Amino acid sequence: MMLRMGHVYEVNSPTHTYGTEFLSERLRAKTDHLDVTVYPASQLGSESELLEQLVAGEIDLVISGPSFLGMWHPPIGVLDA
Repeated sequence: MMLRMGHVYEVNSPTHTYGTEFLSERLRAKTDHLDVTVYPASQLGSESELLEQLVAGEIDLVISGPSFLGMWHPPIGVLDA
């Protein structure tokens, strides 16, 4: 199974290097049936576009800040305070 993950952070950011890239490498090493392909640096769109793709089922995983998540689930907006 291949999962697609998108985020807006640059490839040299800790979020990508120590988060998403590390996750993808670990899953490849530990399983034969699960692969996460990461699209960093807004390759698939802005944060709001990524969330729209997630809701539409066009992408599987997204990293986004609370202000954008608050558009879909308002209580999360409190984390942006």
